[in-house]
Formats: sequence, C-alpha cells, structure tokens
Amino acid sequence: MKRLLLVLVLAVALLGLLAAPAFAQPQLQDGVYMWIYDGSWFQWSGGEQVLFGDPGTSIPAGQPVWLVTAWAAYGRGHVQSIGNAIVETLYIDGEPVVDSAAASRALWSIPYSSVNLVQGGGFNPNSRISGWVAFWTYPVTLDPGTYEVSGTETNPHPFTDLGLVAENHPGPMMYTAGSYDYGPWELVLP
Repeated sequence: MKRLLLVLVLAVALLGLLAAPAFAQPQLQDGVYMWIYDGSWFQWSGGEQVLFGDPGTSIPAGQPVWLVTAWAAYGRGHVQSIGNAIVETLYIDGEPVVDSAAASRALWSIPYSSVNLVQGGGFNPNSRISGWVAFWTYPVTLDPGTYEVSGTETNPHPFTDLGLVAENHPGPMMYTAGSYDYGPWELVLP
C-alpha cells in the first residue's frame, strides 16, 4: 500500500512537471493521456497541458487517447534503463494488451531532460547529476464505449532512486523486487 501511495504521489508530481513551462519539451503528441493507475487524465496540445480531469470524468471527444505512466529521476542512465526496472502489464476488459517485459520496455520513451528536477537537487545536491523523465505510453485504438482497465506493475529486481531520500535509512530510496496490481477502473471513450 505504501508503494502504491508513493507511485500515486509521483504521478501527481509528474503531472505538475508536465504543466510547468520549464519542462523540457517531451515529444508527447496532441491528445488525451490517462494514468494507468486510476484513469485520471490530462489533455496535451501544442506542447503543453491544456486540460486535466479526475478519474471518471469525461474526456474530450475526437482526441487520440494513450494510457500513460512516467518516471522522473536523477541521472540519464537511470531513466534510460527504467524499462528494465519497471515492467507494466496491462489488461483491457480482462484481455492482455501488454503482457511481457519486452512489450512493456518498448513503450518507454527516450529520456528527456527536466529543468524542474535539476532545480530539486535529488537526495544529494552535491552530486551534480541532472533530472530526467521518461513516459510509458500505450495507444488506445478502441471504438467508443466503456472498457475496464487493470494491470500489474512489477520490479523484477531491486533498484535505487536518487531523486528521493529513504524513509527508513540514510541515503537514497531503494525499491525492492515485487509486484502490485492496479485497477480496475473504467475507460469511457466518447
């Protein structure tokens, strides 16, 4: 539960990064991006967030839709290898649409520099490593209707996050190997 809360906090923080003008131009396409964990969403247009919606609120019609998560951390190499550290499996109406580590890894974007993370400093501001972010995006190509989304996030092995200070020991946050399920939630396509 603690891990799910941390992921949700990170998702909200990343949403704030998306809205910030100092955010380094990620190559998100215009459309609607829905967080895989709960269905909250944002609309991206012209290189910036233009609209936000809580889980269950209607998304704009006529827009391409992606299911998304993101990872922001210090060190380009760390973010570049996040597809090996976090594996998403995704189900729509109980059918697997992303069902392997290779399929999940292919959906992670290249890392983008983040000015906001550079200003944050990480657990050790003297390390002088810069902040980066990557997006995991799954394009939704379904007909209008209501669908159930669920999934599992798995860490096949432990890994370190230099962006957060650990709660129970000195140094950076350490994630253990393991899995947790998210969803189900309703995806309503207009």
